[in-house]
Amino acid sequence: MSELQVLTVQQTAEILQCRPATVYHLIREDDLPAFRVGRMYRLSRIALEEWIRERSRPENDRWGREMARVSEAIRADAQAAGLTDLDATERIARTVDRVRSQKDRTVARRV
Repeated sequence: MSELQVLTVQQTAEILQCRPATVYHLIREDDLPAFRVGRMYRLSRIALEEWIRERSRPENDRWGREMARVSEAIRADAQAAGLTDLDATERIARTVDRVRSQKDRTVARRV
């Protein structure tokens, strides 16, 4: 049986390169998987690594999903309005896509 590695909030904050207060916030928001041992929170290293991988995927990032919806809405509205010259609309949608991909690369570098 492999040894399960359990992390403290402080160790988790060091891995995520954030403050312990941020880790507590993520735990309270049920965003970060944790469990209690007495009054203290503990995190499984395996669960933390899975959480990081999952969060690193652009389609699972709330901001990334929202930007994708904005981009699609711009294209759909232009088509619904019967615009034949989609150059300006397409440029806006591409800008949204570019901003989203830049944000995705920034998130990937942090992890």
